[in-house]
Amino acid sequence: MPKRKRTPGLPPGSLVKEAGEFLSETQLYYFNYNVDFFEEKKITSLSELPAISENSTLWLNIEGIHHAEALKEIGDHFKLHPLLLEDILNTDQRPKFDEFEDVVALILRMYYSNSSENLLEGEQVAIVLGKGFVLSFQEKPGDIFDPVRERLRKSSGRIRTRKSDFLLYALTDIIIDHYFLLIENLGDKVEFLEEEIFSKPSEDNLEQIHVLKRELLTFRRNTFPLREAISQIQRSPTELIEVDTHRFLTDAYDHIINIIDLLENYRELNSGLKDIYMSGVSLRMNKIMQVLTIVSTIFIPLTFIAGIYGMNFENMPELGWHYGYMGVWVIMLLTVVVMLFFFRKKRWL
Repeated sequence: MPKRKRTPGLPPGSLVKEAGEFLSETQLYYFNYNVDFFEEKKITSLSELPAISENSTLWLNIEGIHHAEALKEIGDHFKLHPLLLEDILNTDQRPKFDEFEDVVALILRMYYSNSSENLLEGEQVAIVLGKGFVLSFQEKPGDIFDPVRERLRKSSGRIRTRKSDFLLYALTDIIIDHYFLLIENLGDKVEFLEEEIFSKPSEDNLEQIHVLKRELLTFRRNTFPLREAISQIQRSPTELIEVDTHRFLTDAYDHIINIIDLLENYRELNSGLKDIYMSGVSLRMNKIMQVLTIVSTIFIPLTFIAGIYGMNFENMPELGWHYGYMGVWVIMLLTVVVMLFFFRKKRWL
């Protein structure tokens, strides 16, 4: 579970730089577009931004949000509320939707898989919608927004014909759609682990079950609140989101519901994997004990016979018999055969 890094007792809206390894500086990229015009550029100063216009949409993507001074400068430029800036800077926020005087903000998590370790990783993304502009705040470089960028460059679909609220939907939708890939990956892990436990349970399976449980819980903790956040956007009376965009947000809400249903199914399956593992280990131990018990049971009469003829009494007629040694072996072998036949008949073997 993420830990709060803020110092207790600070006034609301305080921007405190977090400790850790982050980008050396905040990186800014903007897209400015309408139906007939498109421009993208990496900038080093907010003074290079084009003017916000009602006839175009400005999308400013900010990478590296852990620099309080740079974040405050962006907030002053776009007149963002200090509480919103505080939520952006502190990256352990619960997914939520906030409304302010001139802007609305959606904070959610963008998930992806670590290809080297096949683990679930994520970062906070804050999407701020204003009149004629969208700001997206990311913790580090790299995201899943390239399909949206390509649609803007190629003017494919309706994205260049719509206002900034549709860009908010497009960015949110691609994050939610990427959840499907992650939930499928988690589902594959659950099914593979289930088959492995059924076929040959091992001690590593128990650790894998707990790792998978943490991933599912982490994903659940940031998916359920997003459902409520999308619902709040739909109910919001803000004029920044057009009626037609609400229809698309309804589709995104349906996708979240489907993801939650799949997530709950996989959580139930994973919860049962530990019971399956313990049952498999117990069954395997029972089979081992059964074999050992049968072997011990077979040797009990043999030990009894060997014990009798191992006594040093002088008056033991069989000791002087020519076929005494062979006779004892015959009795022992017959005892083993009879007992094996009996166990087989009782289906203990």
